[in-house]
Amino acid sequence: MLLADDTLAFAGTDWDAVVKGCDQWLTTFRDHPRFPEMEKFEQSKFDRFNTDIKSVRNILPAIMGVEKPWEVLVGQAIATLNNQSERGANSLYCYLGTKLCAELLGIR
Repeated sequence: MLLADDTLAFAGTDWDAVVKGCDQWLTTFRDHPRFPEMEKFEQSKFDRFNTDIKSVRNILPAIMGVEKPWEVLVGQAIATLNNQSERGANSLYCYLGTKLCAELLGIR
């Protein structure tokens, strides 16, 4: 959910900027303890839906230019969802699922 288009837009960025930031991070922080995990994310071609990003989830908000913890960012982005929200393949709606959005958020 951290890398859903809605969350990125809420953070004032987009997917292309995040990928560029990850590439730059990989060039700059080769000695970082999480470098192998970030490199694995890169090797997945930055597959934001299927790759387990748990080990780098605290790095990504900094790459996005956000000082909030990722949990706050995602929670705030979810709070903005409504019936007119994006429903594409990388949307929070898609990541959360139709049932959750309907049952908990009232979004149909």
